[in-house]
Amino acid sequence: MPEKEPEGESYYFTYFKKLYDSWESSMSNALELWFKSPIFAKSSERAVQKSQELKSYMYDMMERSLKSRYHPVKSDVDRILKALDTIELKLAELSLKIEVFGKGEKEKAPSAPPPPTSPTPQPKKTKSPKVEEFGRGKEEKAAPTAPPQPKKTKSKPRTGSKKK
Repeated sequence: MPEKEPEGESYYFTYFKKLYDSWESSMSNALELWFKSPIFAKSSERAVQKSQELKSYMYDMMERSLKSRYHPVKSDVDRILKALDTIELKLAELSLKIEVFGKGEKEKAPSAPPPPTSPTPQPKKTKSPKVEEFGRGKEEKAAPTAPPQPKKTKSKPRTGSKKK
């Protein structure tokens, strides 16, 4: 380590700056040689090509594994969306046809048949024996009754779980 001069710490910064500059120049020279070399160009081109092959292989394997587990893949979802779109279009067309057909039927439909001129005889109503038994007449209608509820009794507190 160099000795301190009267300038103080600036001498250290100057020393490290010179060290950095020498490293930078040597690395730039080495990289320049590498990048200009046809061997480096071929090997980097091959590395990029192999990484693309690996990526496509991984996507293929993921799709195969998802198909075997019955999970939809992108192509399945796209096919389903396309089918839904065609179904929606057909449904809209059919509902429009039904609307048009319904309006046409209302215009062509005959009016309601006239009410009958002579009243038809209605059978006589007789009291059921149960109604007479409880004292209800024709005017009174029996209100529906709910099933009887059991009486609620006060339960004794449990002795096992006391709060302190």
